[in-house]
Amino acid sequence: MIRRFAHPRALHAPAMIALGLLVIVAVELRAAGHAKLVSEAILGVLLVTVISRRPAAWISVLIVLVPLQFVIFGLLYRLHVPTAALRAGGALKDAIVAGVVVAAMRESRSHRRKPDRLDVFAFAFLLIATIYLLVPIGFISQGLSNRSLAWRFDCEPVIALIACRRLDLGDRGRRLVERSLLVTAAIVIGFGLLEFINKDEFYRVIVHVFYVRVYAAAVLHSFNLLIVDQNTVAGTTVVRVGSVLFSPLSLAFWILLPSYVALRRAADRVRDPLVLIVAIGGPVTLVLTQTRSAIAAGIIGALFMLGRSGGPARARRRLAFGLLASTLLLVPVAAATTLSVRVDNGFSASDVSTQGHIDRTTQAWHILLDHPFGLGLGTNPEVLGSGHTNFVSEDFYLQVGNETGLFAMLAYTGALGLLALALWRRARDGTPEASGPFAAGIALMLIGLVLHSLQVPAVALTFFAIAGLGLAAPGPQTRTDALDEADASVDAPAGPVVHR
Repeated sequence: MIRRFAHPRALHAPAMIALGLLVIVAVELRAAGHAKLVSEAILGVLLVTVISRRPAAWISVLIVLVPLQFVIFGLLYRLHVPTAALRAGGALKDAIVAGVVVAAMRESRSHRRKPDRLDVFAFAFLLIATIYLLVPIGFISQGLSNRSLAWRFDCEPVIALIACRRLDLGDRGRRLVERSLLVTAAIVIGFGLLEFINKDEFYRVIVHVFYVRVYAAAVLHSFNLLIVDQNTVAGTTVVRVGSVLFSPLSLAFWILLPSYVALRRAADRVRDPLVLIVAIGGPVTLVLTQTRSAIAAGIIGALFMLGRSGGPARARRRLAFGLLASTLLLVPVAAATTLSVRVDNGFSASDVSTQGHIDRTTQAWHILLDHPFGLGLGTNPEVLGSGHTNFVSEDFYLQVGNETGLFAMLAYTGALGLLALALWRRARDGTPEASGPFAAGIALMLIGLVLHSLQVPAVALTFFAIAGLGLAAPGPQTRTDALDEADASVDAPAGPVVHR
């Protein structure tokens, strides 16, 4: 089907009209002296077209690029890649999402799939957010650049979810994406362990080998990138591991998904060293971040995997033994950190961090009641930064409401609930690709009650893309039928048998 669409004679009338309009706009812009803009637009369209032909490969690139962007681009900067090229490379994630959308549109046209309730809630959120993008609605008016950045952070993951759940990548494509996620997780885990064991060596590698700080300043104009998160807890200097995401919170949120995927594969007796590395190293890295809410939610997500969503009974028993062994392993790891001190302080209202969570959540409720249509697109921590705590809620769902209003919050929350339900049904029916995203979704949604887990771009984009592919993966019965059909086609005679 893809090849048939790729043939020039298969172009539909809307595509020809769109191409004609693009040519007209390009001619007008060139006449007005915007030659550079025209060239970038044409290159963008060509790149999106190329990506749409190979969605599995490019989704794998996206999975690798999202958490490793600073390391990859910093190394390229050291190798004297032009600054303009690196700055344009920052838009590669947007191009990949656009290409996946084009590929999903082709799949939808061929299968004539109708939108379901999850699509309706997701589209409702996208519609409201797009209105806030085009019109400066809200108590605090943000500029168009800030609104555009916030729209990308908030909407691109949802768009990736809608598109990926309509893609049939085949077994080979799904294995490629999963492999990319596990390889990336192993790299992130390796850097995290280095940071915990020797923070000075980690700093040297990041700054002097990968040129991350120089890249951030020269290309991104970011001069306050925190490489090592180091503070004092109960009079003791503590390093909370952030690895190449340079944030213990972001790392704690991100590592949940590959850890659950690896645990599910290990329960299926997948004898792959990479699976074991992530299955063991992921929980260890999570503990080293010392993020209390993520660790607690991670335990709850693992317990959900012990139910029917964890696969067959034998796989669940193996998973239970694996989790027990992991618990025994994590006890000395936790003892080597100040996690116990942070947990004890978490139950005390006098703890500065705990009191901050309570105060900002209470403030978010008041903001939502006073401004039910929101403060405006862009009034979120990823856009405003940590210095604008007056408008930053610790509750992710309230943050969506504070930014784009009550109706957007209800639409987003409804979409998340329907996504969790759909993943649970697929995992319960024996689809292994849905088990990991289901457990990670439960954990991230629980964390969202106290932290902005799904507002971190690297976390949201990775989770929604993998979750969408988990929904698109065929169930065990479909795979069995496909194998039976393949065997029948092999066993069938090539032509009529002639007896002489």
